[in-house]
Amino acid sequence: MKYPFPGLTAAQKKILDAIGCGNYSLAGLAIKNGHVQIMGLMEKGLVQHCGEKVVCNDRFGKMTVPEWQMPLNVHYRWTMWQAEQY
Repeated sequence: MKYPFPGLTAAQKKILDAIGCGNYSLAGLAIKNGHVQIMGLMEKGLVQHCGEKVVCNDRFGKMTVPEWQMPLNVHYRWTMWQAEQY
């Protein structure tokens, strides 16, 4: 079966797969122009902003990173595709 969301770039697929696996803050992903890729996924309705994660809170201030999630219908299609791969 083909990837369930046609028209995505390789970077967008990598981001979507990471979010689907529970990496909501996209930690450890080295993606050039990641913010542009995320905005493209948001425009297609495949991800949504769900808050921020505090990664540091010390004398220099608080540092946060945005967190993302898939809407339930998107996650369902993605998991069904993943199940067919194995």
